Amino acid sequence: MMRAFIACLLISWGLVTAQSTTAQLLAEALAKAETAKVSYTANTYDQPLWREAITLGTQALKQDPSNLQAMHFLATAYGYVHWYSRAWENWLAFFSAGGNVELAKQFDANSEQLLEDAGTELGFARYQAGSSREALAYYKKVLEFLPNNAEALRWAGRIHLELDETEKSLPYWQHLAEVTPDDPSVKYYIMLATQQDQVGRAASTAFQKGLQAYETGDIAKAQGFFEEAVRASSSFKDALAWAGRTSFELNQLDLASSYWQRVLDLDPSDETAAYFARYAHDRETWGAAADAFYQGQTLHLQNNFTEAVKQFEEAYRLNPNYKDAAVWTARTYQEMNDPARAKPYWEITLKLDPGDKRAQDFLRLADVQTKAGVEAGSVFLEGVAAFEAARLNDAETLFQQALTDNPNFADAWGWLGRVHFSLGDYVKAADEYGKAYQLEPTNDAYRYFANEALRLQSNP
Repeated sequence: MMRAFIACLLISWGLVTAQSTTAQLLAEALAKAETAKVSYTANTYDQPLWREAITLGTQALKQDPSNLQAMHFLATAYGYVHWYSRAWENWLAFFSAGGNVELAKQFDANSEQLLEDAGTELGFARYQAGSSREALAYYKKVLEFLPNNAEALRWAGRIHLELDETEKSLPYWQHLAEVTPDDPSVKYYIMLATQQDQVGRAASTAFQKGLQAYETGDIAKAQGFFEEAVRASSSFKDALAWAGRTSFELNQLDLASSYWQRVLDLDPSDETAAYFARYAHDRETWGAAADAFYQGQTLHLQNNFTEAVKQFEEAYRLNPNYKDAAVWTARTYQEMNDPARAKPYWEITLKLDPGDKRAQDFLRLADVQTKAGVEAGSVFLEGVAAFEAARLNDAETLFQQALTDNPNFADAWGWLGRVHFSLGDYVKAADEYGKAYQLEPTNDAYRYFANEALRLQSNP
């Protein structure tokens, strides 16, 4: 019994001695590593302190193969000296044995960076060697340990894109957008992945090359790439639009129109395509006048009416048969509250197209506004429309408002008299027709209805 007890004590003492030796080896290895970090400008395995530290760490792990700290020490030490394959082996062993990132950071605050460096450097090396699949495996393994690692997310997304696996690429870019929300390149790659998913890699690649060529000012080269993209995907709307745009800038107007028409066939609500389709058609029809006209439209959209109307007038000067130029000149002067200058352009429009009902109405408005003032004229015509719709009370209010703006407005007095005559209020009608006649003594109709109202007032 005594001998057995002594034997147990000896075994226990031997285990304690072994454990203490492992701890002591690790302590010495860590001390050597810390000294190496401050002793060398650039760390390499050939340096004595690093070599001694790694040897001590290897001995510690050999002595206790399940020791997580020993595995971690070797993973980080090899990382510090940039021996990434050895570092990676030890990282894998560390995690397989039950280690985790939080424990790793307790051992060394730089653990996350060292783990990233090992995995991504090996991944990049395989990528450079042309082994994209092997590279992808490294990046995905890094993400198992560090799910929010931006470098691994970026490369996983990129490699899947290059392998024409857009559906697999998108989740990585979307995750990266959450990790680095201020990185504009991520938005670009999300767009690119989405685009490739929709139209295919060949069409997307040609399209992106077209944009790059356009940015350098090589319009002809850009057009070629956009046309290549269209050939690869006939329903690629953006490529069709850019093919139209570059064809237009190269003055290939028929071709530009055909591309924009294809855009409209795909999306009839596309206002930009509709605009440029009209522009190409007008440029072919009206020549340089169309350039002035569309420059005027751009200025008009910016509410710069003063400069816009100059462009519209120039367009009409360059081609007096350009009806839209006359219309927009008239319209813009009307919007500038200058009906006197709008009026001749409405008259020109009617000479070019006598059946244009819109021009007839606006000419009437311009004529009334020129005589009575902008506000009074506008309200007056609203009153006429109300009267013709049998809304006599509204008409009365509007004519009175016109007269408030311009008390000498003969037509407003005459129409107000007409309202009251229709309502059987002959006293008011006689007074109002009388005022209209005083302002326009040559108007026999005012004189007649004033007298008729007086007669009906006397003989109800």
